[in-house]
Amino acid sequence: MKKVFLIAFICLALILVASFVFAQDASTTTIPNNVPTATQQKPSKPGLLKNMNQNIKNGLKNIKKFTTKPVTTSKPKVNVDVACVQDAVKVRETALVAAFKSNSEKMIKAHEDRLAALINAWALTDKTAKNKALEEAWTNFKKTTNELAKTQKTNVKTIWDAYYKTLKETCKSTITKDDVKTNDLNLGATAQ
Repeated sequence: MKKVFLIAFICLALILVASFVFAQDASTTTIPNNVPTATQQKPSKPGLLKNMNQNIKNGLKNIKKFTTKPVTTSKPKVNVDVACVQDAVKVRETALVAAFKSNSEKMIKAHEDRLAALINAWALTDKTAKNKALEEAWTNFKKTTNELAKTQKTNVKTIWDAYYKTLKETCKSTITKDDVKTNDLNLGATAQ
């Protein structure tokens, strides 16, 4: 899109220059036999062409301000202390396993509680009490599982944030979340 505007601007500039040149040629007065003479020409304005050229140059400079440079795909090499990163990854993965294990145990407990509540509800003979117990079993289950999901999401985010903080502060790595392709290190990193 920007190239189209650049080409349009250049064409407009050429049209302006051409019209200026033709306007100077048309400014001569002709005698009846259509032959211009030096005495009949109007005096030219020497600074006008210079000003016009300067305006065109300024316009091209303004277009360059709005065009973007091509995006380079190569990233600078990142120095990495491999042993430090290994330790950070070990801590991160151990914490993630513990978080998921804890969450899974709590999720199993929620299912077991729902199972017991549903069995007890279906054992009731009073229809109103049964419906109330069934609704309560499902409500408690949904509430528990939603809380577990939120807690798990927070725990995982905290673990990953701690990992990136360790990379930055302890490992003195310049790796950021944007540099990471495989959630550990980008493939262009060089070991120290």
